[in-house]
Amino acid sequence: MKNSVQSKKLLWTGILFPISLFISINPLNAENIFNLKFFNNEKSNWLSKINNQYYGSLQSSGISVEVKTKFNYLKKEPFKGSFIYAEDGILVEGKLEKCISRLERYLSCTWNDKYGVGTVDFQFSDDLNSFAGSWSPSEYPNEKYPWDGYKR
Repeated sequence: MKNSVQSKKLLWTGILFPISLFISINPLNAENIFNLKFFNNEKSNWLSKINNQYYGSLQSSGISVEVKTKFNYLKKEPFKGSFIYAEDGILVEGKLEKCISRLERYLSCTWNDKYGVGTVDFQFSDDLNSFAGSWSPSEYPNEKYPWDGYKR
């Protein structure tokens, strides 16, 4: 009986287990495994391609106003940016801070200007020439207001 158990153990550890391990990690079997594509910022240069000025609009006080948005990615996250718009003939300058990307072409920042602070999320187009986004004041994080831009 002892030899039978040892031979089964040898069969499992010496032959069957390595084969099952190979099948489970074999790249040829990859289509059978649910494969998430994780975004690795270090291998992507898309952020360096958004270091431009984008012209567009955002909603402020219930109306759409023209805005110029600028991103200042310096090859590390988080990074900063800025924006400027006119409301009732008065220029309003603001800052984008703590900008970080968790997914490719998706950027999340904190905004602040003389009216307050909150979050803004930008989704860039495939060619990075435009974005659509939404901002929220920190007091009402569930309220979303549009913010978009495009390169000229």
